[in-house]
This record gives sequence, structure tokens and C-alpha cells, in this order.
Amino acid sequence: MLHPLIWIPSRWHTRAFIVLCALALGMLVIMRWVHQPLISDAVPGGIIDFELAASLDASLAIQVAWGEKGRMYAALGLGLDYLYLLLYALALSLACSRFAYWGEGQGRLSVAMSWVPIAAALLDALENYALARLLFGEVREGWVIVARDCALLKFALLALVALYLLYAAAQMVKVRWRVFAG
Repeated sequence: MLHPLIWIPSRWHTRAFIVLCALALGMLVIMRWVHQPLISDAVPGGIIDFELAASLDASLAIQVAWGEKGRMYAALGLGLDYLYLLLYALALSLACSRFAYWGEGQGRLSVAMSWVPIAAALLDALENYALARLLFGEVREGWVIVARDCALLKFALLALVALYLLYAAAQMVKVRWRVFAG
């Protein structure tokens, strides 16, 4: 199995990873600024509360609390998130695939894990679509369910990637320690 970023020459992986991380962090800062007006006493989790709304009534209550201006900020944030999800997916995928070169037996697991951020980004894109449908007046329980389920799966997959990267980093340190202590 090949990792999803096989098209990037290996000599560019480090540079590409640094650029992708910098761009993703920059987008994260911008999105936090855009999402700030969405946080209030009524909606303490801001956009995350909207993503994880348990029912159509809860979703509508969040939108009412935001008002028209807040809904515009939410829509802008969803649009920006499409760029952000591309950046974080590529950065995390590249990070996972790079660990294929460290440690015994890491190759297959690393390549398999490099696909997980891509799956998370696809779920994020579908979640954004469902949230946009709700924001623009398509009041259906189905969109709330799609958004919530995609968000939960996305967060679970990203947590799995984070755990894998911690494990892989520990394996890399172990290999380097053997060489150093050797």
C-alpha cells in the first residue's frame, strides 16, 4: 500500500511538512479569530457546540443565540475550514508517512495511518456541508445528525492520529537511543 502523498518527492517531505504546518497553524489562528464572536454564555463552545448539537432544536437555538451576525461569522468559518482541513490533513498524513522509515515493522502501520487524516478531512468536509445547509435555512434533523456524527468520527480519527504520532515518535527515539548507546 502506498501513502497518499507519494506524489511529493521524498527530498521535499521535510520542507513540505514545515510549510503545511505553518499554513495550518496560521489558518487556525485566523479561524479562532473568526469563531470568537460565536462564543457566549448561551453558546460557550462556539462552533463546536454547533457541530455537536444533539438535535434540530439545539441547532436552531444556537443559531438564534448567534443572531444574523453570528451566523455570518459561522458561515465564514465553515468556508475557511475547507482550506484548513486540506492543510491539516496533508500535514498529518505526511507526518504519519515519514515514520515508515523508523523502527521495525513501522512501515505498514505508518502508511495505513497516513490515510487516517485524509478520512478525517473528508468527514470534516461533509460535516461543514451539513452545517452550511443548516445555516442557510435547510432546517432538517438529518443535517444535524450528519454534522454531529461526522464531527464525532473526525475527532476520534484525529485523536487516533495523535496517539499514533506519539507512539511513532517514541519508537524513533528508541531507535536513535540504540544507535547512540550502541
